[in-house]
Amino acid sequence: LAASAASAAALSPTSTSLLMGGVVGSAVLSFATISGAHFNPAITCAQTVGGTLPRSDWLPYIASQIAGASAAALTIAPLLPPAGLPPPPAHFFAEVAVTALLFSACLAIGDGVEAGGASPPGAR
Repeated sequence: LAASAASAAALSPTSTSLLMGGVVGSAVLSFATISGAHFNPAITCAQTVGGTLPRSDWLPYIASQIAGASAAALTIAPLLPPAGLPPPPAHFFAEVAVTALLFSACLAIGDGVEAGGASPPGAR
């Protein structure tokens, strides 16, 4: 939705990217102490394999992520133009790179919070 608003406001691709990065970064900082910022199943899977998320929590986290993504998609679908062709492979690789950056940021924030370092506003 933020990307659509940025596009409608005729923002440059750089401005749109910075806007989206700020939105995701704010969400990660806001929820890192609550859920570990599990906005992406890749983060949940990696933390389960790495042992920082109990295996018994894996299924509820993944189910919640799928339910939340589905609800968001159904909510926003009427606001967007009809879908066109699937994105080219370059978009897939860009998504992989952005997911890697998100994962790195989540780990860094989580490490700081767990170590008693800087924590997001409102954290205990």
